[in-house]
Amino acid sequence: WWGLFAGVYTVAMILAGQWFKGAELATAMAAFGVFWGVGAFVGPMAGGVSMDLWNPYGLPLTLVIVAGLFFLISLFPCFYRLPKIEKVP
Repeated sequence: WWGLFAGVYTVAMILAGQWFKGAELATAMAAFGVFWGVGAFVGPMAGGVSMDLWNPYGLPLTLVIVAGLFFLISLFPCFYRLPKIEKVP
């Protein structure tokens, strides 16, 4: 499972490098680091609580919910297109 979520992080870093440049890129990378850290802190707690509440199916249920949220978020660009912005060199 770790490889799957590490791949999500890697792809997010690549996309951020394509979308942002200069100071904006540094800010985006810092934000990714903060959110990754928050997830690393909150995720195990959420998994532990779910195992206590819905033993023995709590952890798999939590993983399915999180993976489903990732999937739904990935569909967002298919249904909503942002207006095109001219790139400034």
